Amino acid sequence: MPPGRAARVVLALVLLLAAARPGLAQRAPRTATRNRAAIDMGSSGIKLLVTDPRGRTLADEKIGASLGKGIGPDRLLPKENRLRAVAALETLVARAARFGVAPGQIEVITTAAVRNANGRMTAAARRARKTTGQRFLDGDVRRGLGLSRARILTGEEEALLGHQGALIGWQGSADTVFAVVDTGGGSHQVIVGTRAAIRAAGSTQIGSNQVAEQALVAAAGGTLDVVTPKDFAEADRRMAALVPSLPIDAAGARGAVPVVTGGTAKFLGHYFRRDSVTRADIEALRAKVGALPTSARAALVKKDVTGKAFTRRTRQLLGLHAAGAAGGEYGAKLPAKLTLLLRVMSLLEVTEIHLAQTDARHALVGGAAPPSR
Repeated sequence: MPPGRAARVVLALVLLLAAARPGLAQRAPRTATRNRAAIDMGSSGIKLLVTDPRGRTLADEKIGASLGKGIGPDRLLPKENRLRAVAALETLVARAARFGVAPGQIEVITTAAVRNANGRMTAAARRARKTTGQRFLDGDVRRGLGLSRARILTGEEEALLGHQGALIGWQGSADTVFAVVDTGGGSHQVIVGTRAAIRAAGSTQIGSNQVAEQALVAAAGGTLDVVTPKDFAEADRRMAALVPSLPIDAAGARGAVPVVTGGTAKFLGHYFRRDSVTRADIEALRAKVGALPTSARAALVKKDVTGKAFTRRTRQLLGLHAAGAAGGEYGAKLPAKLTLLLRVMSLLEVTEIHLAQTDARHALVGGAAPPSR
């Protein structure tokens, strides 16, 4: 990213944090006496985090809503997506209320699915009850559910907040340079810098949804039920065209400690029971999941690598409980998620990556100052 543009991005973020509208800058300090909550509304899942005044987690839950699913060339949110998202938000808002956090106190961020739904509202779109991301946020989310602090992040803001969240609690030198990767359903971000200062940040609108629709497909088109090694090899070749480069200058990421954050990182951490994984680990898991028909994957993704079932709390934070996707949809999407991560690792030229178990929500509730450039 050119220096001039980088400065503008940081300035924009600072202005966002300082805006009069309730937002990131108005978070209570950690010395506050009330519980805090944040919701991250992504393209695949909607996640809630509730913490107490000491920063201890009271609730961490994900519900698969597929908000970014099936958005066509009109760039509008289908009615079904909106209804799924509202139902998920209602559940999570009620859960936050049990811990004394009112809807108007919850920090809510929305990313690619809402950000990219910026098409033109036509008469046909209105008849189909489609809507833009901004209308959805203003009507269903802010007015309908009372989530007045909800906002749409730009790609750069999403990357910066993800960087903050991923490195919370990291032990090591303040001079350590990280390359933080955040892979979502509708986009992925890469940001390079220390815990205190950013060197480069970039976002691209390719996430696991696009990988599933454009790379992991049959030769004649259409979805794959069972994915063979040959299918994966072909998908990896397609990924070279779909994601030809990093959204930042690759030279700036060389030598940085690679860290992945988000839902994929959480799943891999719990599945392998480690804080880092190798390329070989990911490829082996991808082959294992792909060899199963999609209807049989739900059981696999509810257990760790040893075959031990995840606890109820783990299933909640991964979205594999009854109120979430119950494992079926997550298992169906997992090969695409892993394929995207493998491609980014190839571009970073790394064979091992660290798994962050914290994310943007932790930065939202933590009151940390924004990173500088």
